[in-house]
Amino acid sequence: MDTLMTSSIDELYEMDHDLIHTRNGKGTEALQGGFLLVRPSLVHYHGVLEVMRRGDYRYDGSAWEGSRVGHNYGGETIQGVVPFYFSKYAPPGSVKVVEACVYDNMGDTDECRATPLAQVKSPWQPRRRTLCWQ
Repeated sequence: MDTLMTSSIDELYEMDHDLIHTRNGKGTEALQGGFLLVRPSLVHYHGVLEVMRRGDYRYDGSAWEGSRVGHNYGGETIQGVVPFYFSKYAPPGSVKVVEACVYDNMGDTDECRATPLAQVKSPWQPRRRTLCWQ
């Protein structure tokens, strides 16, 4: 894990969802790859692999299978294929999007519980950056 946990996230483990993730601060990405929790599931694993094997990612802006899901940074990879699979093939209620400013913050608020290590000078001195646009 490349994240500094600054407080407990136990409440996320108690949620009944197969995928818990954040979006980027602007909400323009379907999934921000810096923070996601995935409940192990062979069904979902094979489902994501099947989408990738079909390889129907379109660079004309329509992204995975023409859905427009994944037409963003990293869309051909985990940041696109996972939200596409879960939006199209997983049962309703499988996904929970949590607040990026709390769970995938770059260390600019006191509410931050997880900070990517790339944004940390040292464990006790996170960089101050504005990430969450409001």
